[in-house]
Amino acid sequence: MKEKISNFIKYYFPMLIWMGLIFYLSSIPDLRIGSSNIIFEVVTRKLGHLAEYAILLWLIWRIFYFSWNLVMRDALILAIITTLFYAISDEFHQTFVTGRSGRFIDAIFDFLSALLAAKIIVVKTAGRARKYTAFIFFIIVLALSGLTFQMIEEGKKLEAGTVVFSSPTDSSQNQGNTVSSDNESKNIGATNSQNNNINTNKPIPERVLIKVPFTPQAPFAQWDQFHEEACEEASLIMVKYFLDGKALNRDIAEDEIQKLIKFEIAKYNNYVDSNAQEVVVMAREFYGMNNLKVVYDFKKEDLKRYLAKGKPIIIPAAGQLLGNPNFKYPGPPYHALVLIGYDGNTIITNDPGTRKGEGYRYNIDTLYNAIHDFPGNRDKITEGRKAMIIIE
Repeated sequence: MKEKISNFIKYYFPMLIWMGLIFYLSSIPDLRIGSSNIIFEVVTRKLGHLAEYAILLWLIWRIFYFSWNLVMRDALILAIITTLFYAISDEFHQTFVTGRSGRFIDAIFDFLSALLAAKIIVVKTAGRARKYTAFIFFIIVLALSGLTFQMIEEGKKLEAGTVVFSSPTDSSQNQGNTVSSDNESKNIGATNSQNNNINTNKPIPERVLIKVPFTPQAPFAQWDQFHEEACEEASLIMVKYFLDGKALNRDIAEDEIQKLIKFEIAKYNNYVDSNAQEVVVMAREFYGMNNLKVVYDFKKEDLKRYLAKGKPIIIPAAGQLLGNPNFKYPGPPYHALVLIGYDGNTIITNDPGTRKGEGYRYNIDTLYNAIHDFPGNRDKITEGRKAMIIIE
């Protein structure tokens, strides 16, 4: 019995831990290195994949070779097949993760990574290179490089199809990026969907990204009673600094949040659960912002059409319906966040509810279903109207 336990800990346990790590990394929505350089982003990610599956192949091979006592050839074949099946299952798993996709080309890359590791094992175990070993290494490395180059080109095409908006104060960067005319933008956002002046026949870009500065609602991770309720304030601050073309850091964000909360307590005797219209009033009375308006009862597609105008949106939501795994379970009953773009059926957000909220992606159906204005009672949050705060 002790021998079986020892064998499990020595051989099986490391493999299961490594598989779990790969599964965890694949579960992270829109996992990115964060570099604006597409070449660096792709190469770094592919090197990570190579390491992941080379190590996995080695861990699986150890089981077949040392624990099962198979000959080298059989142990490697079984290890390669097992690794390939896990790579395919991992890509399938990613099809269920927001902002991720399962691609056959990635599974092939992982398979080639396992083959490379298998050849290294053969050389290290034999103590010398066999005939044609260098040639096989060259072919595998060439194939891996070719796949990486193809992914870089795909990334460049994707990047080229994305309309990027900067702060409206940065006119040099915004030239050529505007989707709608000034006259159109002035008509954005009546108080209900029937009066919204949206040209539903006008095509919109496939992808849009608005560069909005980010802050979590607890800039220093101090989740006290004030910061637990500061999502509306943090969302408003992000939009304010976007419009002003200013950068945000933790010190500035914390100072702004504290000032807003003190203002709310003094002015309204309350800082908890502000509905959309109250956020607009607060923006006007504290910041002098007169260009925010609440739009009610809109359609799902309207989110994209407003974002395509190059302006972020603040939305109120039933936070627990968002299903964000970074929230402390079960998530906030009422929440506010900033929408900064979209990519297909994914909405890109600056979600202040978590330090990982910058550029966080939600499925558009999940996000739209969670949008509810605060109806005055947290227990009835799903009865709140569809509402969004837009910039006129």
